[in-house]
Amino acid sequence: MTDPMHNDRDLQNGLYILERYMGFSLEDIALLLRHSRPAAIGYLAQLGAVLNPDGSTGLIPAAADKLRKLLYEAKDAARQGT
Repeated sequence: MTDPMHNDRDLQNGLYILERYMGFSLEDIALLLRHSRPAAIGYLAQLGAVLNPDGSTGLIPAAADKLRKLLYEAKDAARQGT
């Protein structure tokens, strides 16, 4: 199902950047999506929008830091069992 607010290309590119360049594991990404799916999708789309067709990126947006923070919160919540 397509997200009505973000295009598929930006979401896929965001996942690619998150895993390839930022070092997030697939387990980390799954945890992010389970913890706060709407926020994660929004940040991924912002992050993916900077990937150029040649594989280079423009400036990495603040979404990268927000995704790191969201992962920290998700891992903390998982440790606490909430």
